[in-house]
Amino acid sequence: MLSKLKWIIQALAIPASEQVRLFPSFVNVADELALIWEDVLEGLEIFRELVSSGALLAIQNLDEKILSISGESNSQIWTKNSLYDSVHWEEIRGLAAVVAKKMNWPISSPGPADGIYIGS
Repeated sequence: MLSKLKWIIQALAIPASEQVRLFPSFVNVADELALIWEDVLEGLEIFRELVSSGALLAIQNLDEKILSISGESNSQIWTKNSLYDSVHWEEIRGLAAVVAKKMNWPISSPGPADGIYIGS
């Protein structure tokens, strides 16, 4: 589970151009990052025992930011262009970088996403 957390933290912390390269070209990268984040956070209780209180707080801050821009009324934030242009995505990258630092993880590409994707 910690390896999944590391992957998504690194994926959220890297620049948009690198985030896009993590997925096949037909994938909505912003949405996919959020879905993976949500999936990983379902195990938050497990992380409480595995990470420091500072790291846990940083994870919660990142989650609050992502939740604050969720929903249909913010659909413009969940596009490929927004990954590059949105101040919200810059904030997400910064918050993810804080988590990475607290966990002593490098801010570098975690490698391609491992998943099954259905094209539109």
